[in-house]
Amino acid sequence: MNFSMQKKGEEHLSLFMKIIISGSSAAELSIQSIKYLVGRIFVFTLSPFSFYEFIKYKNKNIYEKLIKDNKLSELAKSILKSLYEEYVIFGGYPEAVIAKEKEEKIQIIKNIFNTYLLREIREILQIDDDRRLMQLIKALALQLGNQANYNELSTLTGFNYKELIRYIDILKKTFACLESKPYFRNKRKELVKTPKFYFLDNGFRNIAIDNFQDFDKRTDRGQLNENFVASELFKKEFVLRYWRTKAGAEVDFVVERENKLIPIEVKSILRSPTYGKSLKNFMIDYKSEKGFVFSENYEEKITLKNIKIIFKPLFYVGKELSGLLKS
Repeated sequence: MNFSMQKKGEEHLSLFMKIIISGSSAAELSIQSIKYLVGRIFVFTLSPFSFYEFIKYKNKNIYEKLIKDNKLSELAKSILKSLYEEYVIFGGYPEAVIAKEKEEKIQIIKNIFNTYLLREIREILQIDDDRRLMQLIKALALQLGNQANYNELSTLTGFNYKELIRYIDILKKTFACLESKPYFRNKRKELVKTPKFYFLDNGFRNIAIDNFQDFDKRTDRGQLNENFVASELFKKEFVLRYWRTKAGAEVDFVVERENKLIPIEVKSILRSPTYGKSLKNFMIDYKSEKGFVFSENYEEKITLKNIKIIFKPLFYVGKELSGLLKS
């Protein structure tokens, strides 16, 4: 390189600039704002800790065993179960993860929640009535994993349908809530419109309903488990989908990978390799090669008409999803 070329290169480098926009400020970026930055801008989502990141911080030895070993000892499983229960109650916000005491964790999550409402939503997006927005967040937290009931949401919040859609859109764009849409191929037999809603972080969801009871005392542990799987899917950049027929058959999640459909069911406690008729019918109808049933405790593999059904404890979700991404 001659001197003049090197000089020009240095001049170009001197013009390079980094602009980092985080939080809900990113929601203000419009197409008009970024159209001149095509090829020079990177947009990514920085989520709270995934469960595996949480484990790695809490117990590196257990993390390495989980990553490497196919067979875990009963002691390792017991430790993972305890870590899982902490994670689905308090979530993965780093400051809450680092905190030692329960009350400190709750206070940190409460501060995050209030900051989100008062600064991110009220100030940046210029929303005056954050009280009704709080009611909407709480209502969605209680409807977690169910098909959205807009009539009920409207009654609880006072929003009309148009306002509901606008405010839910804000919750999605600011990554408080996640939307799961129906997967369908047959409009006559399958649902095509009504979404379900989850939360990116279980701790954020639990502060919305003011419930930080221990996991074994929870009446909503099924919802906590399902929300955990939804969040882990999102963090692995899978599109959230569920399947439901008009006759009522349903599968919690449907993952599409390289034109292959993989159904996922979420359970609480299993004593045997139990799966629903809906899962079986989906796998046969859509020619799935395998499906997953995640629960708090059960592990086994069975074969049904050349289809593999894999039963795994919920703490394996991250590992199995990573395996799907590599396959």
